[in-house]
Amino acid sequence: MAVTSTFWQMLDATAQNALSELGRYRIVPDTHSLMLQGDAPERVYVVMEGRVKVCMVTDRGKETVLDVLGPGDIVGELETVDHRPRLASAVAKGMIKVLELPGEQFRGLALASPEISAALLRVMSGRLRAANEIRGARSARDRVIELLHQIAHRENHGHAAEVAVNPGVTSEEFANWAGTSRGAAGRALSWLQGRGVIQRVGHEIKVNLEELHKSMDNTHAHDRGD
Repeated sequence: MAVTSTFWQMLDATAQNALSELGRYRIVPDTHSLMLQGDAPERVYVVMEGRVKVCMVTDRGKETVLDVLGPGDIVGELETVDHRPRLASAVAKGMIKVLELPGEQFRGLALASPEISAALLRVMSGRLRAANEIRGARSARDRVIELLHQIAHRENHGHAAEVAVNPGVTSEEFANWAGTSRGAAGRALSWLQGRGVIQRVGHEIKVNLEELHKSMDNTHAHDRGD
């Protein structure tokens, strides 16, 4: 399971203050792009309020949702580290607030700060693990279960038995994020709701974590042939 602490939460007050002094806070309107696929990596952003959709678009215009980031998450750091063009775009989902950091200065500060470097390493490895866990799931239902598991653990900051999550994306984007079709994702969510694992209320999904874990255990047992 990927780490649940955000980049900002991993930093102490000294590191947070250093980043705040380096950058500037911005309010970004809905649907505005923080960065575009293929652009030079000139900026790094820490999301302070709201959500940001990270996505790639093929030459034929097909969008793939890679992640949806929330408060405390960092975006644009990878290309700043390797000096290569943006792999993906980042788009505001609703009005958001970000800490905008100049790329080169951020890189220099990260290299000089073991704490920031360690936080970046944990973020990158956590995202890779999360993506692999979804990609390695056996079926569309299993990918939806895994994605819900990841989102729920991001939102569950205590030890609640039930957590209400808002994926922050449309049903089509949610399906794309899970690596399946909208119809298959809808059937998976209906199957989970019928078994008391989730309850859909408006844009929110209430997740019973105990039942979700049982569903995951059953999936893993089936994969092992138990």
